Amino acid sequence: MRGILIFLVVFGHTLERTAGWGSGSVRFVLILIYAFHMPAFIFFNGMFAHSGHILRRCAGLLVTSIIFQLLYLGFTSAIGLTPDPWWWPYWVLWYLVALIWWTLFTPLILKRPKISLVLSIILGLLAGLIPIDGNWFAYQRALMFLPFYVVGVGWGKHLFRQAQKIPKIVGLVFLILFLIFCVAAFKVMPDPHWLFGNWNYTQLGVDWWTGVTGRAAVWVVSALGIAAAFVMFPRSSRLLEKWGRRSLPIFLLHVFVVTVLMAIVQAHGWQLGDGIRTIFVDFVFAVCVTFVTSLRVFSVGLSHLLHLK
Repeated sequence: MRGILIFLVVFGHTLERTAGWGSGSVRFVLILIYAFHMPAFIFFNGMFAHSGHILRRCAGLLVTSIIFQLLYLGFTSAIGLTPDPWWWPYWVLWYLVALIWWTLFTPLILKRPKISLVLSIILGLLAGLIPIDGNWFAYQRALMFLPFYVVGVGWGKHLFRQAQKIPKIVGLVFLILFLIFCVAAFKVMPDPHWLFGNWNYTQLGVDWWTGVTGRAAVWVVSALGIAAAFVMFPRSSRLLEKWGRRSLPIFLLHVFVVTVLMAIVQAHGWQLGDGIRTIFVDFVFAVCVTFVTSLRVFSVGLSHLLHLK
């Protein structure tokens, strides 16, 4: 499952950088991906979370974030693109920064999962009221997605085991509901930043009540997508298992490849369109990028460079 999710990260980023969030089929595919893939990833993070060596793991995540923040900003400047501000975790790095916050919360969650879940929902909804740019050190996303981490920590393994017993027909019902709610929710809330979770309600241009109900609706859609994925995704695949085991190098290294592709597309003024052909080409490209960045040489190299186990 983690292998499928990391592929969707690469595929989604490729579509974003080559076709964007215009309208039509590409936008619909992006909505389906972004509505559940990061909440599912974060659920898995919580599912395998533990309270051992908290500070050492956070230090490893922090060092990794700093190293790749510098690499990404330098690389972006080198190929002629405008880099983000230093305090704004570059593109994908919000996830590692948010993971630091979640890891620090883990002992409390393990001790009081029910109270932690209630608090995470309250904090997630109220976070949108904070009048500070949501990208500051990924605080908005860390709070927006915190409930999925808490559920993963408190009940993840039980829920996953129970999902394996659910018939596929029920998973199909979850999938249909997910698709219906995706269409409905994002006709009402068309801005993709509702899915990204990095903007507060002021940045989204809504009042507090619309912001709170909209964020809650996004959570419901994401939960349905995760439930459908648990039941419908394949149980085993050697290739997907390899991608899942090596998700960190795929996650960190695909950025360079997709950024170069974006720079080439912009430099030549290519119009890839918004149809099935673009989706197919980007899908094949994402498969190739995921396969290459999952090679053992990159996994071993990153482990030695970052001292990660």
